[in-house]
Amino acid sequence: LGVVVLASATPFPEGTRTRLEIFRSALSLALRNAIAHDHLQRLSEEFSRAVRADTPLAVLMLDIDHFKSINDTYGHLAGDRALVKVARLVRSLLREGDVLLRYGGEEFMIILPGASCHDAKLMGQRLRHAVEDITVSHGEQSFHLTVSIGAASYPEMNVSNQEEFVHLADERLYRAKQSGRNCVVTQ
Repeated sequence: LGVVVLASATPFPEGTRTRLEIFRSALSLALRNAIAHDHLQRLSEEFSRAVRADTPLAVLMLDIDHFKSINDTYGHLAGDRALVKVARLVRSLLREGDVLLRYGGEEFMIILPGASCHDAKLMGQRLRHAVEDITVSHGEQSFHLTVSIGAASYPEMNVSNQEEFVHLADERLYRAKQSGRNCVVTQ
């Protein structure tokens, strides 16, 4: 995937703004598709390694709660700040060898090689509590964040490929959201 830069020294004439928006939308979609492919590739490698070596592997799907409301209330810049703060915090709490990937929107995938279901739950709770302590400032306003987390682990779960693995973690993330958010679901 190459880098595309669109710049102009003069303002875009009226009517071309729509083309620019279409271009940005198409580029954004292409980037999301490329990112999703990279996630599946990295998870595929870790899943294959876990199966070959008969070692545990866990995946956490983490979603920032009420993210649309943050964007709607405080603006997209505040939402971007929240994403950056969460990503930095999560990265700082992971072990060496763990992998943090942005899965899309306000959702992150965390790959935990060597982690059991119990380990995944502990890490999920650790992340959840740490995020609760984050304050995001935007102008004179500030707000706190919470996250919902779904976890899946191998070999505890009877899954045969990485797509099932992600699907299971995603289902549990959905259950965490349905259970009132700000929680970790492992079963």
